Amino acid sequence: MQWSERQIKYQLWSGLPKGLRPDGMKTTAQFASAIKVSPETLYVWENTLGWWDEVYQRAKSIIGRALSDVMSALVIKAKAGNVPAAKLCLSMLDLHNDKLTVEQDLLADQLIIVLNTTVDSKPAELPAPITIDMPSKRVDQDASSMLQITTQEG
Repeated sequence: MQWSERQIKYQLWSGLPKGLRPDGMKTTAQFASAIKVSPETLYVWENTLGWWDEVYQRAKSIIGRALSDVMSALVIKAKAGNVPAAKLCLSMLDLHNDKLTVEQDLLADQLIIVLNTTVDSKPAELPAPITIDMPSKRVDQDASSMLQITTQEG
């Protein structure tokens, strides 16, 4: 869509944080008066298809100009030991990810079900659990003689 000069000004103004809006243009009514349109006209513009997408793009371009300053401040906080800042820096470099990936193997799940069930639907007998006895004191011996593996008969 082709936006008029006034519409572009309103899009830029809408993308500014309220605290950064110029004095005398803090509200939509004040802004409408400044560009010589009615507040109702601003409302009509806001409801035009694609309006808020354009506001977002313009706001992003404004923020992009300050990105190097923001990144510098973030790095300073991360170096000072701020854990969230460090995580954000690392994630921006693709060196950290909080996402958990879970893979499921259907064939393995089916195999477990088969192994746990006998032909006549009774639970299968499982072997006795294996226990590992560790010596209470460290002995200077090779690793194989340190472990005594036994099975518990149930």
